[in-house]
Parts: sequence; structure tokens; C-alpha cells
Amino acid sequence: PQHFVALREQHRMHPQVSAIVNELIYNGLLRDGSSVTIAEADASIDSWHHVPMGHSDRVMIVDTATANAWNTTSDKSRFNLLSAMMSMELVRQWLSTNRTPLSGHDAKRILVICPYRPQAKLLDLMVREDGIELEVAANTAHSFQGSEADAVILDLVVDEPHYSANLLTPAASADIARLLNVAITRAKRKICILADLSWFRAKGRGAFVGGSLFPMLCQKHQPVDVLTVFPGNEFPGVIDHDHAIRILAECIASTSKQVVIFSPSLDPTSVSQVLRLAAKNGRLASTVFVVTRPAFEVRITFKDHEAAEALLRSAGVRIIHKAKMLDKMVLIDQAEVWASTFSLLGTSQRGFALRRQSRKFSAELRDFCCIEKLLEPYLTSDHRCPVCDKEMLAAESKNEKPYYWRCTEDGCYTRDLDMPQPVDGLLTFKCGSEPEFGYWGDTAYWLCTCGQKPTHRTKLHRNHLKLPKMRALIPQRSWNKVCRDLGVDPDARE
Repeated sequence: PQHFVALREQHRMHPQVSAIVNELIYNGLLRDGSSVTIAEADASIDSWHHVPMGHSDRVMIVDTATANAWNTTSDKSRFNLLSAMMSMELVRQWLSTNRTPLSGHDAKRILVICPYRPQAKLLDLMVREDGIELEVAANTAHSFQGSEADAVILDLVVDEPHYSANLLTPAASADIARLLNVAITRAKRKICILADLSWFRAKGRGAFVGGSLFPMLCQKHQPVDVLTVFPGNEFPGVIDHDHAIRILAECIASTSKQVVIFSPSLDPTSVSQVLRLAAKNGRLASTVFVVTRPAFEVRITFKDHEAAEALLRSAGVRIIHKAKMLDKMVLIDQAEVWASTFSLLGTSQRGFALRRQSRKFSAELRDFCCIEKLLEPYLTSDHRCPVCDKEMLAAESKNEKPYYWRCTEDGCYTRDLDMPQPVDGLLTFKCGSEPEFGYWGDTAYWLCTCGQKPTHRTKLHRNHLKLPKMRALIPQRSWNKVCRDLGVDPDARE
């Protein structure tokens, strides 16, 4: 438009940072002002950065592929616990111990930027709990429009198993380019990007990040393997496999009330080691849950996996199976969270575990992951399918919640987290009342018989018809319509 003038000269970013957006966004038309190239431009970052910028990379790409990180669904968005904790570990490494304190009126030293609100919420909580909110801010890229800082950590979050993320979608490339332009141009002197490069290459080659941003960056800047950035035991809160096993056993053997271990793979040797260190008189002092893959998913080590499960059950450990799980974390009571690159009870020992002792962070994570709903069916016994009595599995969800329940038998029975387990073959509501069949508009629903809560209703699902007592609640005159709407053969009623 005639009243707008395109930006041609920038006076914020170091030339290596501005070169990223100049090539990808501004088609080479952006010039660097003289003020960003003089030595004095590094005065601010040199006053707090752990090493002078003359000995540090301006553009740092940390490849998290070897960390085996994972995404979790939360509130129709996503977060990545391991990358969030790695981002905060980078912040701690960068901040010099003898830096000058800031006042509330000074500009932030570091911005930690990510694309998703749940991730931003976890990052912001850690910043505030560490007491560095005057120096560091964490939020989504949109919220930092107009802001700037000496350094930026850009956590792209996206990882297995989710490949339908907007950062991987070609149709969203224009929007993502604008979003990342905002994120990258917040950095005055240094930027670090955390991402699983292998995942972006495999699933997002046709999109902006995987098809344009990373190919260009990796040509000019050598990516750094995340395992070299966080060597175990060299930094507080970073531990290697052997230390993790010992500390975990100590926690189980101590007065900890509850320990939840997410370990996709199981190995009898690792399990025996933990139990030997933790058990007293053959039993565990803590209530221990192990969330792992069902044995039939780990075909190569099927027998070892089953043997490890048998050892755990003999020690009183309650086992929860989650289909195709990737989570590798530990929750100790309501006060401590671990995220690791390896299965704590498996064979792999490569990498590190990050620990965080915090009741607020633990509570937030447990809420995001719906931990109480995951454990509830196993507090008294194993979780069985109400239709066929086979085992129920937790399975990764792409919707609002992180997972849902499904029967081991494909297509038999599923239920969402908010739906109570059927009681005596009948679905129930949160108030404890039984259902009755009815319509809400033109749609068939189970309506609550309590009469107090008109919002107590559940839409009919085809799996409900597998419960004889639920089928019996549907009047004969409505049966054909219900079956037609649900795509069920009406002759299969009996």
C-alpha cells in the first residue's frame, strides 16, 4: 500500500540472526545497520552470559532426536515435557552465577518462546519458581510481538507421536513462517532452536519448518546433538542412568507415598536392580505404579518384558499398559518430576534424566497428564473391559485429553476419560445415578435419572450397545433409528 514503507534496515539483531529471516522472509532485501556489528553491541549479553559471546555460537541448533522426546495432548493443544525441562536447563547453563541483578524495569535477558500454550504454561511456571522472572520470560510467539531480549530459546515442541501438527502441515506454512519470523526476530545477539530434526524431516518435509527453515539453517550452522549439551552429573538436576537407578530406588525405599514410573520398555536386569535396592523384606514401602507398553507390542524382547512384569507384580507393583507409549518420566508423590531420554526400567542407558522438585510443577503436570484418572481404575484391581473382561489399555489421544481407554480386543469397547466406568453393566453419571434413553433435539442420548442436572447426559456411542443392560433401555420403536444413526446392524440386537 502507498502509505506503508517496507523494512529495509534493521538495528536489533546480530547479522547471523538477521540472516535467517533475511533469506527466508525478506528475500535478501534486509540490511544490517552499523550498530549491530560493533563490539559494544555485545556489552549487555556479555554481562550475564556464562561465556563471552566471542567464544559462543550466535545461532545454535540443538537436535533433540537422540533424546527420544514425546508429545502429549492437553486441552486440544500439546506439550513436550522433556523439551520444556531441557529449555530451562539451557537457561540455567547460560546465566552466569556472578551476573548483575536486574530491576523490574530492565529488559529481559532471555525469552523462551514456543508455539503452544500448555508448553508455555509449564515453562513460565519453572521460570517463576526459579526466581528468575526479572531476567527470563516464557510464552508463545504471539505474546512477544514487540518484545526483544539479548537471547532467545525457541522450543518447537513437536515430536512423536503427533504428525498432524500445524508446524508439519504444508497448508499452514505461510502462517508458521510469520509466527517464526516474530520468534526469531526477538533475539538481539543469540538464538537457540530446540527441535527433533529427524521428525521434521520425516513428517514435515513439505512444510516451512522441515522444508525451508531447517535445510537452510543446517547448511550454515552445524546442529548439536542434545546428548552433548547435557552430559549427566555435570549439572545440578541432570543425572545419568546409573545415578537415576540409585536415586529412584532410594525414593521407593523411603517414606515416599506414591511413585509412578513411565517406562516404555522393561528389562528383568534393570527391574531386579531397582527392586533389590528398594525392597524391604521382599515388599516395597511405597505404592508403585509402572506404566509401560503391553508385551505384545515389544515383540523382539517379548519374553524379557513379560519376565520383568512378573518381577514387578511379585513385589506389589501395579502395572498399567499404555498402547504405543513413548513417555519416559517419574512422578514421586506430589512433589517431584523426572523426564528422561531412556526407559528407567529398560535396557537403554544412553542419555540423561532431568529432575525437578516442585509441588506446583508436579501438580500442573499431573493435571495436564490426567494422572489421577490414569491411576484410579488400578487402585483396587486391574482394569477390565466391561464387555469381554479383557484388559483395558490407555491409548494416545489426539483430542482434548492425553489418552482414552480401549479394550485390548480391537473394536470391542472404548471410553473417554470423563466417562465413568460402567457399574453392573450400566453407564453411570458423576452423580452416581443410572441412565435412561431419550433424545436431546434429534439426537439420541443417555439422560440422567437424578432429575437435578439437565446437563447430565451422554451421547449414545455404538460401543454402548455391546452392554446388554444398556441395549435393553432402548425402546423397540427407537431401535432401528438408533442403529441407523450409529452405523450398527439392527439385527445384531440379540
